[in-house]
Amino acid sequence: MDVKERILMGAAELFLKVGVRRVTMDQLASSLGISKRTIYEVFSNKDEILKETILRHINQQRDNRERLLQESETALHFFISILNQGIENLKAVNPQFVNEVRVYYPSIWSTIICASQDYKIFQTIKIIQRGIIEGVFRDDMDVTIVSKFIVEAITILVNQDIFSAHIYAPSKLYHDSIITLVRGICTIKGIEMLENEMKSRINN
Repeated sequence: MDVKERILMGAAELFLKVGVRRVTMDQLASSLGISKRTIYEVFSNKDEILKETILRHINQQRDNRERLLQESETALHFFISILNQGIENLKAVNPQFVNEVRVYYPSIWSTIICASQDYKIFQTIKIIQRGIIEGVFRDDMDVTIVSKFIVEAITILVNQDIFSAHIYAPSKLYHDSIITLVRGICTIKGIEMLENEMKSRINN
C-alpha cells in the first residue's frame, strides 16, 4: 500500500468517527505513525484530502453496487441488499459527517456529492427497468421520475436539519424510508417477495 492510499484510508476512518472539522493534520499524522511533512508531500491541505477521500469512497460504492447488481437474483433482492449495506454503513459513520461536508465544505459537496447523484439515478433507472421485466415492479410509472425521487429522498435522510440523529436513529430511519419507497413501486408479486424476504431476515 502506497503512502497516498494509507493517508486516504486513515483520513476516512477519522472523518467518519469524529467528523471532519475535528480532525487536524497533526492528529492524522499521529494516527498513521508518519510525519506531517510526509502528508504535505502528497496533499496540499485537509480539503484536498477530504475531496480525495470522498472520491475514493464513491468509486468503491460504485464497484460494490455493480457487483451486487450482478449477484442479485432479482432487482428487488438488489434493493434489499443495498438496504442492509446502508444500515451497516450508517452504524460506522458519525451522523455529523455528511452534514459537515454539506455545510462547511460546499464546493466539495456540490462538485462530488451532487455529481454522484447522476450515476445513482442512472443505476436506479436500470434496476427499476429490470424489475419491471421481472414482474416485481409496476409498469405504470415514469421510471425516470421515480428514480430521481428515490435518489433525492435517500439524500434527505442524511440531512441533519431535517432528520437529526439525536431524534431519529439513523439505521431505523434508513430502514423504514427505503422499505416505504421500494414497497411503493412493487407489484403484488413484488410486495409478497419483499414481505417474505423481510420476515426471513427478522427470523434469522
